[in-house]
Amino acid sequence: MDILYRAVAQDDLHTLGNENPLNGRTRKRAMTIRMLQTIRWRSLLGASALLSACVSNIHVPYSAPNQVAVTSESVGSTSANPLFEYSTEEVVFSNHDVVLSGNRLDAEGTIPESAYVRNGYRQKQIEFPAAHDNGQAENLVRMRYFKRDEEGRKPLVIVVPIYGSYVYPSDKISRGLLQLQPHVNVALLQYDKHLLDLEGLAAAQSEAEVRAYVDKIRSRIIAGVVDVRRLIDWAEQQPEIDPERIAVVTFSMSSIVGTLLLQHEPRLKSGVIVMGAAQFHDVFTFCYGRLGLARESVQQLLGWNDQQFRQLMLEGLGPIDPAIFPGMADPSEVLMIDAHYDNCMPQTSRDALWETLGRPERIRYRYKHKSSFLAMTPLGFNVMRRRIYDFVQQSLAPPDL
Repeated sequence: MDILYRAVAQDDLHTLGNENPLNGRTRKRAMTIRMLQTIRWRSLLGASALLSACVSNIHVPYSAPNQVAVTSESVGSTSANPLFEYSTEEVVFSNHDVVLSGNRLDAEGTIPESAYVRNGYRQKQIEFPAAHDNGQAENLVRMRYFKRDEEGRKPLVIVVPIYGSYVYPSDKISRGLLQLQPHVNVALLQYDKHLLDLEGLAAAQSEAEVRAYVDKIRSRIIAGVVDVRRLIDWAEQQPEIDPERIAVVTFSMSSIVGTLLLQHEPRLKSGVIVMGAAQFHDVFTFCYGRLGLARESVQQLLGWNDQQFRQLMLEGLGPIDPAIFPGMADPSEVLMIDAHYDNCMPQTSRDALWETLGRPERIRYRYKHKSSFLAMTPLGFNVMRRRIYDFVQQSLAPPDL
């Protein structure tokens, strides 16, 4: 459009003053130029508005309350909720180095050491059996582990992607974390299927089947929490990982798991919750997309209204609602990011999450659920990514810094 505008302007503007103002052709050219100018400026204003929406946010810093500090006995205690306890028996981890592309065999026909290291990191593919049914292929937990190839213990950041959905947020955050100073190790979990089995819920043929699928959803959320806890067991045994500096970063539906981890896993130093919420029963009643389609199918099958569906979810997911575990996370070590106009996580659920976590630092982007993720992209100047990097870097800094 800009090229077209310049072509017309350069051809016509210099002739307008020399022609009869009543000339029809001149008037049409002038109208065309004005139209192109209007379109050009409207396009610029529209793009500016979009960028502003992606970047504009409401920042609420953490402010320590005038009350008794959160203690190690209260943070992460699982004694009141055995749902997230698990057997500490030895778990067999499959662990092998990843040969990076672009490397060839050496003169002796073997893979050179340089084939395993890029930008100072050695990549490993790690798998281990899930504690319960996790809905993934072969019931395995898979992750790509980026190990810093240098001496000394480094922090570990566990990145949990949106289960069976977009991998852009988790991939970009993982890649950016590898460039932090001081360096960190990164465990990027890999999930091919949705945690919640919404297709199964939508295909249910009776109320008994619907309730069974809700029970399965609760069980899989618990499995997600337990599996990350078992991953931390493994991490504590690795000589390159500092067990006192482990963080978790989660997005959208994986923040269901991330929030419960911050409340029930005391070995986590800090965490970032992106587009998460508490009160899952209200999320299931409010959210759109695949979750909304599953809800509509159940309501049509059983002739239920929203309130009846909400009650079903409250009965099934209420026992693991983060809102019933207040004071079990250290708010000074949590960054909460949400969407001010979220059309999946209702405001009441997001506010409940903020309250139950102790009112940690909170950043609300002035957009909807998916659109707020644009703040992680170049279109949004990567502002959300930088916020996450800065928080992780500060929270995992060595004690002497």
